[in-house]
Amino acid sequence: GNTYTFKVTDEKGCTYNENLTIPLSTPIGVVGQLISNVSCVNGSDGEIRYTVSGFITNYNYTVVDASNTEVQSSATPQTNSIIDITGLEAGVYTITVTDPQTDCTDTDTVTIEEPTSQLVLGTPDITHESCSPTGTNLGAITISASGGWGSFTYELYGGAGNLITSNGTGSFSNLSAGDYIIQVIDANECDIDSTTI
Repeated sequence: GNTYTFKVTDEKGCTYNENLTIPLSTPIGVVGQLISNVSCVNGSDGEIRYTVSGFITNYNYTVVDASNTEVQSSATPQTNSIIDITGLEAGVYTITVTDPQTDCTDTDTVTIEEPTSQLVLGTPDITHESCSPTGTNLGAITISASGGWGSFTYELYGGAGNLITSNGTGSFSNLSAGDYIIQVIDANECDIDSTTI
């Protein structure tokens, strides 16, 4: 901090000196962290965490989107250094924090993204169970997905909704005659179901 000497002199020339040190205060700071992007196109499940530091006893904050519309703010002064904001759409979010004791402010910006295209399932390629002179030939289903966040997991469910198996290829074989549903889940947990196959 800085030390200042205060000197008081009266009309008779008497003086009094006092040294005062004004401590340096750590200015308020904020750091934003992306917790999760939205799962699916047009989703609203993105999440951001802001960590606030350097405030004296409390602080206020306001978060706005790219169009400067308020998304969330503190109704009362905050003392917790963590702010979690959930239920966000894809976009740019900026926080401004203010320490009311010092009037110092800081800002940070976090971007929540969404996939460039909707998660979709292609048309399934179905091989029906058949009979042959050597016995029964079991059926097969192959289906592919595109869009979303990629890295697909395909889950095969029986007609009663029971999970039979899953894989990363979308190819299922050795299937008896019956109804099946395939669910595909991408790398960010967006999912889509096929119609009954």
